[in-house]
Amino acid sequence: MLAFAFYGLKVTLCAAILFGYYWLFLRNKIFHRYNRFYLLASIVISMLAPMMHFNIWHSAETVQAPALRMLQVVNAGDEYLDEVIVYSKAGHVNWESASMFLYVLISVSFLFMMLRALLKIRHLLKHCIAVPLDNIQFIKTDAKGTPFSFFRFIFWNNAIDIQTKTGKQIFKHELAHVEEKHSLDKLFINIIMVIYWFNPIFWLMRKELNMIHEFIADQKAIEQGDTAEFAAMILHAAYPTQQFDLGNSFFHSPIKRRLLMLHKNKSRIGYFSRLLALPLILFLLAAFSLKAKTYVVDQQKPTQSILKVVVDAGHGGADRGAVSTNGIEEKNMSLALVKKISELNTNKQLQIILVRDKDQTLTLKERSAFSKESGADLFISVHIDTENSEEVTGKSGLSVRVARNEFANSESSNLLASAVIQTFQSQYSLPVAKNPLQQQRSIWILQHVTCPAILVEAGYLSNRKDVEYLQSTDGMEDFARNMLKAIEQYAAAKSSIRSIPSVNEDAKTTSTNKTSLAPGKMDLPDFRESLENAKKSERVNASQDVVINGQNHTVTNKARDLGLPVNENYLYVLNTRPVSAETIRRLSASGFQTLRKLEPADAMQKYGEKGAHGAIELTTAPDPGFSLSGIKSSRIRLTELKNIKELLCDDEHYIIKSFDVYFHGEGFPHVQVVQLTDASLSPAQELMNKLISGSSMTFDNVRIARKDGSGLKTIAGKSFSFYDKDIAVSLSQNDSATVYRKVQEEASFPGGPDGWRKYLQKNLDANIPTNEGWKAGTYKIMIQFIVDKEGNTRDVKAINYKDSKTAAACVALIRNGPKWLPATQNGKKVSAIRNQPITFVIE
Repeated sequence: MLAFAFYGLKVTLCAAILFGYYWLFLRNKIFHRYNRFYLLASIVISMLAPMMHFNIWHSAETVQAPALRMLQVVNAGDEYLDEVIVYSKAGHVNWESASMFLYVLISVSFLFMMLRALLKIRHLLKHCIAVPLDNIQFIKTDAKGTPFSFFRFIFWNNAIDIQTKTGKQIFKHELAHVEEKHSLDKLFINIIMVIYWFNPIFWLMRKELNMIHEFIADQKAIEQGDTAEFAAMILHAAYPTQQFDLGNSFFHSPIKRRLLMLHKNKSRIGYFSRLLALPLILFLLAAFSLKAKTYVVDQQKPTQSILKVVVDAGHGGADRGAVSTNGIEEKNMSLALVKKISELNTNKQLQIILVRDKDQTLTLKERSAFSKESGADLFISVHIDTENSEEVTGKSGLSVRVARNEFANSESSNLLASAVIQTFQSQYSLPVAKNPLQQQRSIWILQHVTCPAILVEAGYLSNRKDVEYLQSTDGMEDFARNMLKAIEQYAAAKSSIRSIPSVNEDAKTTSTNKTSLAPGKMDLPDFRESLENAKKSERVNASQDVVINGQNHTVTNKARDLGLPVNENYLYVLNTRPVSAETIRRLSASGFQTLRKLEPADAMQKYGEKGAHGAIELTTAPDPGFSLSGIKSSRIRLTELKNIKELLCDDEHYIIKSFDVYFHGEGFPHVQVVQLTDASLSPAQELMNKLISGSSMTFDNVRIARKDGSGLKTIAGKSFSFYDKDIAVSLSQNDSATVYRKVQEEASFPGGPDGWRKYLQKNLDANIPTNEGWKAGTYKIMIQFIVDKEGNTRDVKAINYKDSKTAAACVALIRNGPKWLPATQNGKKVSAIRNQPITFVIE
């Protein structure tokens, strides 16, 4: 209702501007036909202009790198179950529903009055004799309100003699209404008033339109007659007591203006005032329908290298994906969206690579391999979500999914997801989920792609409005433009990391920039920095087994510097897996451990026909890892914080040169980043003091070098999370058994996540919160419980809304529910904590 009210306000404003021009420049002028069509056009334009949306996209000339916020991930912890959402209607009548009821009631009243007038005319047609007269039907009657005309019918009052001079003029008047088809105007404006009765300008326009009809008919009535006598006839005419709103009654219009217009026939016609209407209408169309949208490209600091983004259209070929009730297939919609992204990309620093550009079947492994072979910097998989046919609740909008926290690319993927969400939230016609989502069941493609990867659900196939929007030209362009803008913002932000020099312990001086550690929004790092200062070496013989990463050789910067023949004829095998020549061209020699060339005969014996021209086998040396002062575990007790002083490289031949560290999670409303220039963590001590249970530190852009300064390279980042204890004491004071918060295999419902969700939705009374008096809104209740070694649920309690009847109902349902499959730790059944978010949406 609020959206319609806003639309109605814009319609009224547009109509007021157009009618204001009419009142100042056109009213009481003699070009009646022009005024007639101007008013009709003004009504149509007023209704359509606010509904028309044309996006004008343009690039900003300069822009600062945007600060992106890492959003909290839903269900980030393993102990959290999938969120269950229950929908219900508010038990009270709110202002919105009351307003809608009042609006419909008044509209129905106007519709009733219009139908009543039509029925009266129908009654006259049925009970009176119609005499054909040329192209009209002449009907004599004694009904009040006659004479009047309606379409090709003229209803004539028996009290008026048509043979008299007055009668002939009145007949000409009514005949003019028929010939000019004024009844169409009246029917149109009355239908409009049924819907837009709230618009006062339309009422004024209707009144003016009726007057213009009379002016036109009066002009025709006196074309060959006496103007003065016709004016006198109007002046002395007696008004009937009943009128037909849909008819054109001779005695209906105000007399003064009709008499005035009768004597204006010889007035000078003004063309200039009519021509002014055209620029006014064009201005209104532009003001109400055109929207300027900016996509940002950083021209001050252009990207040094091309960002390669692999975009995957979900499903394809035999895999249709989801299918809507009217047969629309997910595979086709996702393909159309990714093609539009590629089509609209004009950024030369951004390369969009499509996994598929046609309807073909690809396995997840093939998609992952394609991404790696393409050297993807980012991976985006596009899908359309849907609801089960049995549980359609009207879900709508876009969501973004990332890999679970235990996978290496989770943190960087979360940053990309945040950029996408923030961009779409400001410029997308569908709802956008506030946070990146993680699933209890991992999404295979997201965890097997090494670069930042996200899965975007553009909308819901089960929602008709979502489908119509995503299939429209505007919808596809909005999706593509937003995605390109999000990628550009993600890439541009990497240049604005704040640098914090490390402490010089010997000189006992600290960084002068320590104040910049204050809370602020995160700036994205460069996740794929190229090697710097790598020294050239002598070419090595590629025709035999060689070790190029040992003490006898200095690392080179590019694969071609090894004397490696790179062309399409050879079969290239990297770590026992065939790859493309393009992949080999991008490899840095510092990552090679061994390299071997096979002659065609040997290659065919080992690899078959693929090795007909010979093969090149390469293996890469694994990068050394790092630890926090010797702590390698990704989960660290808070009590160990005092022992963490620096980053240590696992390989004793290397030292840490620089790195970026992100502080996020519990205790940090916004992600905070510090860039350090050696292994010491002392400059970040102020932020480390804020770490609490649930906080995390993520290290990225970790650069290491040999102790002699050579071999500088960037290694994979890593995240560390902090907690109070590995296990938690049972929540029941009477039970001494230990209860695990983190286990190898979580407790699960016998029917799986879907079965558990169906159990809750089926047995939870959606009206509980409304019966309790909760107003319209969204309420998330967190229920914590223990699944013991026998599979029983116990110690069930609400974390929030503790004293509410709604929370109590949720607790009772879980406490009295079926048995679970218990958690396991080291092959043994154990008791473990589970958390269940239950969201009530009251509409």
